Amino acid sequence: MGITERKEREKKQRVDAILEAAQHVLKQKGMEAATVNDVAKQAELGKGTLYLYFNSKEEILVALCSEALEELHDSFVKAAQKQKTGIEKVNALGYAYFDFYKKYPLKFQLINYLNHNTGNDDSVHLQSCLQSAQKTIGFMVHCLIQGMEDKSISKHIDPLQTALLLWSSSTGIIQTLSVHEENLKKDFGIKTKSFTEYYFNMINSMLKEYKP
Repeated sequence: MGITERKEREKKQRVDAILEAAQHVLKQKGMEAATVNDVAKQAELGKGTLYLYFNSKEEILVALCSEALEELHDSFVKAAQKQKTGIEKVNALGYAYFDFYKKYPLKFQLINYLNHNTGNDDSVHLQSCLQSAQKTIGFMVHCLIQGMEDKSISKHIDPLQTALLLWSSSTGIIQTLSVHEENLKKDFGIKTKSFTEYYFNMINSMLKEYKP
């Protein structure tokens, strides 16, 4: 192994260690309270050394967001592979997104961090994160197009706009449940399972019957 390759490997190992430390800190203190100093201490690094790899806390969060999006994309692909028609694949993606939130609430928060923070436009980490988001949305578009081709989804939908709509609405439902799940059950007698199934049934009807 040459000097350049060794340096790149060592850099990646250091970055991975910082991100692992950051996840630990975020789980303990939360996204708002966590600081760069906390991450550096957890990673057993000086603050100055950490800044050689990340310019700010925001860049660390964006890098973690990129990793989370890659994991979500992989879970989407795995879920879709088990289905045949386009509408079945889209449904599987929806349930995979909800399952991802239940299993990895911090990673869900990190993904949605991108919706409100874009950091430095020149950041390599931000560009990587945006590419991961585009790949994930792109896979949703692919499943929608398959549904249009096999006629399980209306031929009149716009695949990209529909993918973005599904992403936004699903995120909103998850955020509602994360805050008001107990209130839905207590005040309205609505259980989480019935609430999400009702949502998916409405989405199915829209996708199958939509006409401009």
